[in-house]
Amino acid sequence: MKKTYLLISLCISTLWAFAAGSADLTVDCGDDVQIQATPKTGYHFVEWEEDGNTDNPRTIGPVSGNLSFTAVFAINTYLIDPEDIGDGVEIAGYDKDTPIPYGTTLTLTATPTDNCYEFEQWSDGNTDNPRQYEFEGTVPFTAQYRLKTFTIRVESNIDTQGDVEVTPVNP
Repeated sequence: MKKTYLLISLCISTLWAFAAGSADLTVDCGDDVQIQATPKTGYHFVEWEEDGNTDNPRTIGPVSGNLSFTAVFAINTYLIDPEDIGDGVEIAGYDKDTPIPYGTTLTLTATPTDNCYEFEQWSDGNTDNPRQYEFEGTVPFTAQYRLKTFTIRVESNIDTQGDVEVTPVNP
């Protein structure tokens, strides 16, 4: 008489991640089976909770009893330097040493470091500043600035008494 066992593979996650689901399989005693955990976008597989094994997929066997495994997932985090997005860009609540979790809504503010420049737009054409952005591992745009221009006006108090002009010293 052949014994059969129930192999249970549960997929749950930790560290801000939740992936509901389970997969059950009935196998014969002595069989080998493969278990696999597939993370959702923005997450990664960490380990099998029961023994800390990080093999994925993982072969189990020969099976000699009921088994249960729990997949542990974690959210992806990234380090980005705001200067890579543009000179003078700040990310509210983060600096280049603070990991940013996938899916976080970031507030980006572009402030030129040179007083002769002003924010024009982001490289994708968006002109909001500050700007909200749902972070997916990279920031695919940069801050763009333009040189400020000013009008210098000189006048003569009476036109018939003299002429005035203005010229740049270092054009």
